[in-house]
Amino acid sequence: MTIEFRCTQCGKLLRTPEGTSGRKAKCPQCGALLSIPEQASGLGPEPHEPAAERAPPPLVDSPNPYRSPGAAAMEAPPSGEIRRGFTLTRIDLGDVMSRAWQIYKGQFWPCVGTTILFMVVSYGLVFAVALLTTRFNLQGPAQLPLNLAYQAVSIFLTLGLLTYFLKVARGEEAAIGDLFNGGPLLLPAIGVNLLVGLAVILGLLLLIIPGIIVALMLSQSLFVLIDQNTGVIDSLRYSAQATKGNKLTLFGLCFGSMLLSIVGFLACFVGIIFVAPYLGLAYAVAYLTMTGQSTAEQQRADLQQV
Repeated sequence: MTIEFRCTQCGKLLRTPEGTSGRKAKCPQCGALLSIPEQASGLGPEPHEPAAERAPPPLVDSPNPYRSPGAAAMEAPPSGEIRRGFTLTRIDLGDVMSRAWQIYKGQFWPCVGTTILFMVVSYGLVFAVALLTTRFNLQGPAQLPLNLAYQAVSIFLTLGLLTYFLKVARGEEAAIGDLFNGGPLLLPAIGVNLLVGLAVILGLLLLIIPGIIVALMLSQSLFVLIDQNTGVIDSLRYSAQATKGNKLTLFGLCFGSMLLSIVGFLACFVGIIFVAPYLGLAYAVAYLTMTGQSTAEQQRADLQQV
């Protein structure tokens, strides 16, 4: 668990490890000397609070302290519409992969175990669908309900896996049970997947390049949905804003992921068990970095204890 609180001078959201309450710390943004509270204070509304009642997050004029070296901060979305800090930032591929590796080393077996469970359940679903299709000789329209149910469960599991990796990447307490906590966001996630799929197909029909650009532009939609509890359209909109200036880096991350996955499969199919969780963390770190949020390995450096 971590202690979260805001700087009383500049409003910056700060995180420090549990057990540091009562100590003095210096804000890395404005340099103000603060006392670490017993618990979080001044952090704004809970994730599921209606948008109309959310307090606007403080605007930060200074450069984002979590951006990668040499990166330039981009324009943030209008205030009052998001729960967490959302400072749009250009990311660096090497920086993302390095951060993900540092986090992965500290959470290796929990990440591997959760990934294995995800794979077992997912492949079990594929086997069950194939078995039912053969057993009842389902074809054409008769197979549609089964396929829709399979897609819904797949999205449910994906939500859980992304939630888990987002928590680990952020340094929050994550549990294997998070894999099955995607229910509240299932319907909007289905809507997000449907619209993203249609947009990508339309882009591919125009030409391959526009399809790839659209896919990269909307690639963060589910992360936004989980992190910000936004609606379907806002999830797509914020993803498009967050990926502005980052599409080439995301393409490099996707290409690198593909190569690492191939290597994992070639290693007697066992290597993918260890490669997949690292890639999941890399995508979560990329999302947090491009939206100006801290990652786990930054927590101890976030506050300079004095």
